[in-house]
Amino acid sequence: MLKSLLSLGISPLIPVTEQRKIRLLNFLCILLVLVQPFAILSYAVQGNIIGETTSIIDIFGGMITLYMQSKQRFRAARLLIFTYYPLSLFFQITILQAPEIQLFWSTALIGIFLLFDEVFLRKLFFIYIGLLAMMSYYYLNYDFQSPFTWEKFASSTVNIFVVLVALLMATYQMLSFFEKNTMYFQRLIEEKNQEILQQNEEILQQSEYLNEMNRLKDRLFSIIAHDLRNPVAALRNTIDILDPQILSSEELEFVKAELSQQFNSMDFTLNNLLAWARGQIRGETIHPEAIDIRAIVESSVKHSLSASGAKNIVIINEIQEHVQIYADLNHFRFILRNLLNNAIKFSEKEGLITIFAIENEHFITIAVKDKGIGISPEKQKQLFSIHSNFSTEGTQGEKGTGLGLILCKEFVEKNGGKIWVESEVGKGSTFYFTLPTVSKEKNT
Repeated sequence: MLKSLLSLGISPLIPVTEQRKIRLLNFLCILLVLVQPFAILSYAVQGNIIGETTSIIDIFGGMITLYMQSKQRFRAARLLIFTYYPLSLFFQITILQAPEIQLFWSTALIGIFLLFDEVFLRKLFFIYIGLLAMMSYYYLNYDFQSPFTWEKFASSTVNIFVVLVALLMATYQMLSFFEKNTMYFQRLIEEKNQEILQQNEEILQQSEYLNEMNRLKDRLFSIIAHDLRNPVAALRNTIDILDPQILSSEELEFVKAELSQQFNSMDFTLNNLLAWARGQIRGETIHPEAIDIRAIVESSVKHSLSASGAKNIVIINEIQEHVQIYADLNHFRFILRNLLNNAIKFSEKEGLITIFAIENEHFITIAVKDKGIGISPEKQKQLFSIHSNFSTEGTQGEKGTGLGLILCKEFVEKNGGKIWVESEVGKGSTFYFTLPTVSKEKNT
């Protein structure tokens, strides 16, 4: 119960130092409410109705302040206690003449001082206290029955003023020094806590990164086990039957073509795995340069003649001459080779593949379009994610790792572009990717 009352108005978003000030004012008000009933009882025994009334007003003042604290009207609550509480002390010490009781409450003035951050309010508070203290002294000690003389008034006033100013200044400096030291250590604690939170955040990020690397490692091992095992087994079985005395020349030609296809499949898989491994190494940098698109496309088409020729697929390069992009040459070649390989893989015999480009001011969109089997909307969502474990056989049972498109996405984004696909089942697919123009890089 007491802990809940002390925490009135406090929320986790409030700074720690501010929370302590709120608890301090709550404590003073709770103390005021709990102790004043004893003062009421004492005044009642004496028959002092004014004292009872004053103590009841004090209780209501403390309760109102607590209510304002609970509604998070902290500044208003502090200003209320700032003005009312010293005035109540002055009234009870002078009019009620109960200095013994109120000496205890006077110590709460130190707490009120610590509630304010503004130097102006602190100085105003001490001036306010000083004036009330001088008035209390005159009321309790000045002989109002004797004739008034300026000499007597001035002498008393100067002495009281000097002593009071010295006392208040010393108290002010002492409290300021105490709070500055407290704030200094509090600031150190908060800085250390912030450092600990930051270190914890870094540890969590590193942990997440390691978990991600473990997932990628598992994915890689799965790819190696699944997609290299079949070609290796096929090669081994093919080598076992290679015997010129058993096979005819036509059969040897067929086996040779089969071996070539299996080798190309393994070579493509290993190259993708190597590119993926390089991409995971931290500190990898790209080396962008001006690239003539048409020349690189022609080179990629020639590199794919073996695979496209086996299916009698026609590849048309519609990209105009002197169209240039600004990108990493190795990345661009890799992207083209993978997209072209996929287009061949998922095209039927005697199919058609078209490569074209769309130019604008800052980017060039390059597209590889086929008229193959197409991709369903569900599978399109999995194409560029390494966690999907998505891999589909080609129209003639060609194997794939699923890494090619993932690396294409990574390389495109590293060069400042984006990649996407438009496809319809049974009608083919078009893969688009953008890369910056040379003019854009010169402008930036």
